[in-house]
Amino acid sequence: MCLRKSGFPMLLLADLSLQELLQVQGLHALLPHLYITGNRPDPSWESVLFGLASGLVWLLGALLASLSLKRRERLAGWSARRARAWRLVVVLGFFVAWEASLQVWSAQDPLETYVPDPVTFWAGRPMPTSSQLSVQRLEGLFDGDYPFERTPGRYRIMFLGDSQAISVQPQRYGGPRTYPKVLAALEYLGPAGEPLETINAAISGYTSWQGLLLRNLGLEYHPDLVVAAFGYHDSAQARSPDSQVMTDDPRIHRLRTLLYRSRIYLLIRKLALRRHSAAADRDPGSLKVPRVSVPEFEANLRAMADLGRRHGFRLAVFLEPFRDDHVGVATREYREAARRVAGQEGLAILDVFTPVAEMDPVERESLFDDDIHLRASGHRRLAHLVAEELTAAGLLRRGSSEGRQDTASP
Repeated sequence: MCLRKSGFPMLLLADLSLQELLQVQGLHALLPHLYITGNRPDPSWESVLFGLASGLVWLLGALLASLSLKRRERLAGWSARRARAWRLVVVLGFFVAWEASLQVWSAQDPLETYVPDPVTFWAGRPMPTSSQLSVQRLEGLFDGDYPFERTPGRYRIMFLGDSQAISVQPQRYGGPRTYPKVLAALEYLGPAGEPLETINAAISGYTSWQGLLLRNLGLEYHPDLVVAAFGYHDSAQARSPDSQVMTDDPRIHRLRTLLYRSRIYLLIRKLALRRHSAAADRDPGSLKVPRVSVPEFEANLRAMADLGRRHGFRLAVFLEPFRDDHVGVATREYREAARRVAGQEGLAILDVFTPVAEMDPVERESLFDDDIHLRASGHRRLAHLVAEELTAAGLLRRGSSEGRQDTASP
């Protein structure tokens, strides 16, 4: 976000408006309560009631203390300032008790798959490998452990994108069954004959704007090649674009970091987002702009390409495939934009969309769970298509699987 354009009042997310402070405008109506709140997809009323009960216990204790003081006629001797201070302590104590209870409850909640992030608004929650939900041990990524420094003699590919790259069942991380990880197990090598090493850095619901997390996270892993798979969520209709509320500005980052530590704030924002989501379902016309416009999409891809030139990696643009033709039509402008940028910037195009769109409808449907999410068979098919496209671009070559990355390990 450009501060010259919006002004520093955007420090509170959008023009200091309470409504805009509580919502993230740039998101499709179906996404907010699933990903950005830092709580489970459906509000945990048990945690809410537990927190309220804790706060009410505090209020009851404060009331009993006040009655006791009144009986002893000690309140009569208090100055007006001291009485106001006591009332303030009572009110603050209620919220402190509620906040503390929510913090304790959420720390024990194993279903928190996503957490708030001050820059990208949500990220994957690092979890122990024993979790049945996912394997998440990179900060904010769904993948296994990798050192920042590349293993000598290996060719490291980082995949950026949305849930298509990470989900085998919707909202479930597929681990070694996802196409970025399957790719590393195929009979392919790097351009100089190196074994492959792939990092799946996709996050559900991400647009190309959020894909620029490459600036503050991905660069630390020193990839040789970055594959950017965006377009589906960029085209989703929203109240206002991602660029108005997502920023790397350090002042806004610090404020959001502070706000996101409060479970009460996150709870209030969740309820507000659900209200806006329901309103958008009743009135789809209220979603008037794409999350990322086509010109912004092009600018984001150019920014990634520029990062590649400055930091020594190649960028390949991935054209996402879909099950239903109407989704392909809705995202056509973004594929055309990706082709334009690739031609002007000298980037590789991984056109997986076309061969999938040309399949027999029954065969194509067998690869998907819904419009975008792939089954395990779909991930295997895409891994082969990606390998063929990368080979045609001179970024991979056929070879022995000896020494390849072991994708079966977490």
